[in-house]
Amino acid sequence: MNKKEYLELLGKELGALPYNDVKEITDEIESHFVAAMAEGKTEEQISDELGDVHELAKSYIECTPYKLPQVLKDKAPKSKSSVWAKVFSVFLCILAVPITACWVSFDISLVAQIIIRSGVFVFRIGKYSEWGIYKFSNLMNQIGSCFYVIFLGCLLYFGIRLLIFAGKKFIRLNRRLWTRGF
Repeated sequence: MNKKEYLELLGKELGALPYNDVKEITDEIESHFVAAMAEGKTEEQISDELGDVHELAKSYIECTPYKLPQVLKDKAPKSKSSVWAKVFSVFLCILAVPITACWVSFDISLVAQIIIRSGVFVFRIGKYSEWGIYKFSNLMNQIGSCFYVIFLGCLLYFGIRLLIFAGKKFIRLNRRLWTRGF
């Protein structure tokens, strides 16, 4: 095997290591080729002296702190989902449905209150001339109602966002329980 083939095969065998380490090792072996060729040896003789490419790459991999191939071999396969994990997942769904229904009905009631309060505000402002001596207190009441509608709108907005966020988390948890178990 000539120098080019030997170095290419060595680079492929060292592929699990970081690029800089592979480059450093191949440069070191190439300098060994250059030094031995200066002594008059052929490329085939040098590659025979260096030995099997697979064994050389294995020795370099074992000497590096990364040991990626061994880590990949030792990695345990993911466990399968157990029956209890699926039962727990179904139980969570049974609990989540009524809670979500209550939350949605609360949001619907907030929307109804916003619509009613804003309508009452417009209706009562239209009858400003009929307020009599309590004009100032009625006006402050209407302004307070306006802020209450704004508060309900903010509560509704953040409630819906929280419901979406919690729903995504719940789906992710349920999927993980169903596929991988506890």
